[in-house]
Amino acid sequence: MGNFRRIIKKQKGGQMKKISLLFLITFFSFFLFSFSGGYEGKVGDFKSLTLDSNSIDTLNYGRTNSLGFEFDGRYFYLANNKSVTPARVYRIDYLYGILDSCPMPNNGNIFGIGIVGDNLYISNYSNGTIEKINKNSTPVATYSSPGSIDTRGVTSDGEKLYIASTGGSSYNGFIFVTDTFINVIDTLHIATIIGWPMDIAFCDIDSTLWVSDDVNEQIYKLDISVDPPTKIDSFPYPDPASIGEGVAFDGNDIWVTTYLDSFAYRFDVGYAKTRVAYFENYAPWGTTSNEDILYKQRIAFHHFNESEIPLIDLTKFQKCIFASQQERSFYEALSSDKSRYEGWVRNGGILQINGATFSSLDWSGVEMPFGFTMSLDFKDSVSILKEWHPFLNEFSSENVSTLSNWGYSSHGGFINLPENSYPVILSSDGIDTILFIKRIEKGGLIATTMPIEYSYDKGYSNIVENIDMYWIYGNSPNILWAVADDNSPNIIKQLEEYPDFGNIDYLNAVLFLPNREDLSIYDIVFTYPNYSYLEPDSLGDTLLQFVNEGKWVITGTFCWYTSGNDLRGGIMDTLINPFKSINGGNHFSTANLGTYLVTHPFMQDVNTLSDDYRDSLILVNGADSVARWDDGEWLLGYRNLPKPMGGVIGLNMVPADWNIGYSLAGDYLPLLHNLFKASELTGIEEVSEDGKNIHFVKNVSTITSGIFSISFFENLKERVTLKIYDNNGRVIKSMDYGPNIERISLDLGKEKISGGVYFFKIESKKNLAKGKFLYIGK
Repeated sequence: MGNFRRIIKKQKGGQMKKISLLFLITFFSFFLFSFSGGYEGKVGDFKSLTLDSNSIDTLNYGRTNSLGFEFDGRYFYLANNKSVTPARVYRIDYLYGILDSCPMPNNGNIFGIGIVGDNLYISNYSNGTIEKINKNSTPVATYSSPGSIDTRGVTSDGEKLYIASTGGSSYNGFIFVTDTFINVIDTLHIATIIGWPMDIAFCDIDSTLWVSDDVNEQIYKLDISVDPPTKIDSFPYPDPASIGEGVAFDGNDIWVTTYLDSFAYRFDVGYAKTRVAYFENYAPWGTTSNEDILYKQRIAFHHFNESEIPLIDLTKFQKCIFASQQERSFYEALSSDKSRYEGWVRNGGILQINGATFSSLDWSGVEMPFGFTMSLDFKDSVSILKEWHPFLNEFSSENVSTLSNWGYSSHGGFINLPENSYPVILSSDGIDTILFIKRIEKGGLIATTMPIEYSYDKGYSNIVENIDMYWIYGNSPNILWAVADDNSPNIIKQLEEYPDFGNIDYLNAVLFLPNREDLSIYDIVFTYPNYSYLEPDSLGDTLLQFVNEGKWVITGTFCWYTSGNDLRGGIMDTLINPFKSINGGNHFSTANLGTYLVTHPFMQDVNTLSDDYRDSLILVNGADSVARWDDGEWLLGYRNLPKPMGGVIGLNMVPADWNIGYSLAGDYLPLLHNLFKASELTGIEEVSEDGKNIHFVKNVSTITSGIFSISFFENLKERVTLKIYDNNGRVIKSMDYGPNIERISLDLGKEKISGGVYFFKIESKKNLAKGKFLYIGK
């Protein structure tokens, strides 16, 4: 459809808005489910609500008399019949509106648009044809439609076309499945479920079709694996009086157009795991880099401008990205609302500030959330502090060469960084911090003064993709996959897609040795040596320090293989690790899951496993076992160490991409998911109340299959009350002990309670401690 006609303003003036301010005010006050409002509750509440007519966004494309709507992974395409001599198809950008259009090669009313590669397949229901044109507006072919003049919607799964027909009367419709030459492959009979099919949209996530029904004024989700298809879900037209028509799926959400107005309405239908709030007044450096990346990675995002910074409901979003090269007032608006954004971050949000700008737009001295600001200074070369970090390796590999000579690679340095910030890139003179992160309670902060959108657009570097996608699902839990092996991006991606999961970073321990600062932002470290560690003794000692600080380490196969590439140092001490080697050898033979504790949370949804790569192990005294292989070899054990230490898990298998289909099979993904959530099994939550001592508990059995026990640093000379609570806050057991005790215990096996997570409070006149523990029911 011709070249991309840049309508984006590079600097001040002439801002293109997708929605007028008047409409925004009307829209946000009218719809019940809006993104406005103050901070409330927990971040990330973006799973689909019960489907209803409350849209979550709109796009004003300024054209009435529109019918079919389709999305190609980057742009929307709109079939418009304002004039049918000829009708036109418009290409639309979510942020910037109509980019260009092309006329149809033949006159007549058009409707559905299917897209396969660079070709559009557009139904002309006046002529009963399917017009094939390419995206450069060149007509390619005209085909007779199997639906004749009753043809309406068209969509595609990327290979086949789906063509809806009304059949000429109500409840008489079909959906024809064809190849790209419009030869019918299959027919879906929808007459019993759809009154009058209009547009259709294919969802590649679950291979369903979404169909607009003009009789029932509903959008239906259909299971097309059977014929006739079955209805799975539905929601009503956003504005029935305006006549619902077009339907498009953008990779996460469903968009619906109506005939009499000029808006597409957006609906959350439950596909998006995460949502990003993207803020810009003007396209940074005249580019669409952030938008391009978020669409490329299929991340649901919503655009907001400066005036909306204090208005949006942050709890609907996992991450906020603030574009670079904006006016000073843009950053001042964020500064004015910093306390709200700080609260959102602490509760799990990720705040990303791309702070590079021109000297005329300098925001030096404006205090950002958590107190940092910047000083404008232009430099054209960088130095890298953390070469291993995903900012430099995922999704693209970056180095000093790719990050320098952008015509200024940094536009200032950060000052007053929050305590324990983690700088990743500095200016080459080592003076300016130009990219740093900071983990803050359940959330995090990312900030840079590098013009990363500009470098992406000009082909210098793709680091903006690495940064935009970092912590995209949050960072709770935050896992370091520190293995002496190749990366396993497929396994990592599937784990990160769990709805309750955060982030996994890969570190190649063949090349890099993480220090305590590197590990400080993580909850769990997973490690195994398929190759030799750079420094196995130093790594083991550092991992022990990590555990001493209350964190968890998972050691995998080969860690005990002293005849090969083993792990050494403090983490392998028999008073720390749950396993030790029999003779330093291995047990390389195919095995399947054997006996295991069915009720243990580590084994939830784990029913089958197999692997060849195992070490020959002994469970050490004081460790707990969870599972064996069917030949008797140990599979899984753990050691929950005394407070304030964390714990160590031993996993006798190799969950690596290269091992999938070779020897690794079964439910390794749910097993890893469960293990990586182990950091949530904390013991004591020390909270001072009424001046009471909170540091009197020496140890607590945070995971138990029978006896729940608590020991104290010294003999308590007063009476103590222990209360056990369930997840609803109901007291299920209350016991009094003492005085003059050093330890209390309760046999949960006699209490007739089911396995699960429980909460406890231990209190005396001078002492108070709270926490949670896991009971593994018999």
